[in-house]
Amino acid sequence: MADYILFWVPSGFDRNDSSRTDFWSRQALLNAAWRMETLQQEGHSALFSFPRSVVRDPSKQFVLHNVMMADVVSFGNINPAAIVIEGTETTGSPSDGLAFARLAEKHPNHIIEVFTVSPEMGAYLQVMYSAVAHYMARVNLHMKIYRVYFGSERHKWVYRILHAITAIAAGYGPLFCLWYTFLNWLYARRRYGFRQV
Repeated sequence: MADYILFWVPSGFDRNDSSRTDFWSRQALLNAAWRMETLQQEGHSALFSFPRSVVRDPSKQFVLHNVMMADVVSFGNINPAAIVIEGTETTGSPSDGLAFARLAEKHPNHIIEVFTVSPEMGAYLQVMYSAVAHYMARVNLHMKIYRVYFGSERHKWVYRILHAITAIAAGYGPLFCLWYTFLNWLYARRRYGFRQV
């Protein structure tokens, strides 16, 4: 039997209710929960994880990590004993990727599966997480991405552009480090006022 880590990456807060993640992120969470249940029924060991995101909604009342935890336990019905969270605080995909790489490094024999919102977001995260792991954490990542087939035109274009730039930067270490630093700086500015991509 194999060991798994299921890593859920939501898009952000629900636009109408910051006490929960958005609808499509919760669909991705349900996919992860169903996958976890299937793995356990087959006799596999499965852990559940997600970023320790410290971004807040525009009202500054809700921290995304706390909202994700509440959704995972209540909406996803994940047993809290199966949840493992890397200590790295994150503000966006580059720092999410670093936390993800550190989690993978601590569990080298686990099969890693990532659950996210759209094909475009999944393609971007595949490149970003792999490059962060390679250049920043010196870890080789092997992951499978599961996506919900959703995406507003804005969402799709944002992730297509991010994917294209990241794919180019990932081919050259110093260029990727500049891109990583720039994105971290940019995402840190939304720490108090993020909604969703």
